[in-house]
Amino acid sequence: MNYQHIIDINPEQETERLAALDKYMIFNSADEPGFKQICQLAATIFKVPIAHISFIGEHQEFLKEQVGIDPDLKLVDRDVSLCNLALLQPEVKVIEDALVEPLLKDNPYVHGDFGLRFYAAAPIVSPEKQIIGTMCLVDLKPRSLTEHEKAILSDLARVVMEQTELRLSNLQLLREKDDFIGIASHELKTPLTSLQGSLQILDKLKEQPGSAMIPVLISQANKSLKKLTTLVTDLLHVNRMSSGQMELRQTLFTLADMINGCCADIRNTGDYKISLRGDISLQVYADESHIEQVIVNMVNNAIKYAPESMEIEIHLTALENDVRVTVIDKGKGIDPKNVPHLFDRYFRADHSGLQFSSLGLGLYISAGIIKKHGGEIGVNTALGKGSEFWFTLPLLK
Repeated sequence: MNYQHIIDINPEQETERLAALDKYMIFNSADEPGFKQICQLAATIFKVPIAHISFIGEHQEFLKEQVGIDPDLKLVDRDVSLCNLALLQPEVKVIEDALVEPLLKDNPYVHGDFGLRFYAAAPIVSPEKQIIGTMCLVDLKPRSLTEHEKAILSDLARVVMEQTELRLSNLQLLREKDDFIGIASHELKTPLTSLQGSLQILDKLKEQPGSAMIPVLISQANKSLKKLTTLVTDLLHVNRMSSGQMELRQTLFTLADMINGCCADIRNTGDYKISLRGDISLQVYADESHIEQVIVNMVNNAIKYAPESMEIEIHLTALENDVRVTVIDKGKGIDPKNVPHLFDRYFRADHSGLQFSSLGLGLYISAGIIKKHGGEIGVNTALGKGSEFWFTLPLLK
C-alpha cells in the first residue's frame, strides 16, 4: 500500500526535509560503530528483538544500522515503510498492534513472514526542525510504551542526531585535510622545483665565475627560497593558532612608521603607489611583526587581485576606543558569493579569472592575529567599485 497517497505530505515541506537530509551525506553510507552502539543500547533498554536507525529519502528508507534484522537489508521502499508514517508528527509514533492498524492492512512486513506487531519510532530532528529519520523499536508481539519510555526513546533519537552532526564535522575535516594536502603539495613543489633548477645550473657554471647568468640564477633561487619560507611560516602560524599557542610580543609603536617600512619594497619597484592617509601620529600597543604581517597581506592581496589599481590607499583613523586601518584598492571588487568565505582557512577565490598560487591562509591568519589583539577585521566591497579591507586595534590612550 502506498502511504504517500493516503497520508498528507506537503510537497514544499518534503523538499526542505530532503535538503536537510542531503546535507549530512549519510544516505547509503557504510556501517559505523557509533550508530550500531546506539541501536544495541535501544534494544537492551526496551528489551525488544529489533531496533534500527533509519533515514528517510525521497523514495526509500535507508537503515543506517540495525539489530535483529538481516544486515543486508538496507533499503525499504517508502510505499511500505512504517517509518514513513513517523514523518507526520514530531512526537513518538507508537503502533501497539499492527494487525489492527487500518493503514497497515496490506503491509508485507505485518502480514507476511516478518510478522511485525509492535512498532515505535522517535523522529530524528535536524537543527532546521526537519525530520530526517527515525530511531525505531520493533517487536513480534503487541506491547505499549509508557510516557517515560517515550521520553527515553526521544533522547536516543537526539543522540543519533548528535552522532550525525559529529559525523558530518568529521567528514568536513577530512575533506579540508585532503584539500590542504593537495594545495600544499602543489604550492611547495613549485618553488622547490625552481630552486632545484637554479642550483643545478649554478653547479654547472661554478667553473665560469664571470657568467652573466649567475646573478640571475641567484636572484631566482632567493625568490624561491623566500616563497618557501613564507609558506612554511604560514603553516606554523596556523598550527599555533589551532593549538591556541600564538604569542604576542607587544610594544608601543607608531603605525605610520611601521607601514612605511613594510611597504618600502613595493614602493621601490615603482609599479604601485602606496598612499598613507589620515592621522599618521597614531600609536598602538601591539605585536609589531604580527600587525606588519596583516598589512603586507592586505597590500599584496590588493596588488594580486586588483592589478589595474595602480594606487593603493592606507587610511589611519582614530575611533572612540580603537584605531582603524583600511587598505583600499580601486579594482573590480569581489563577487558577493565569496565575501562570507574570505577569512576562512584554505579559501582561494577565483577573482575575475585571475588565479594565483597560495595556500589560502593569508586572511585567515590575519583574522586570527587581529582577534588575538582584541580587534575586529572585515571587508567592504562592491563589484566595479573596488575593495576596502580593514581592521581595528585598541587605541592607546
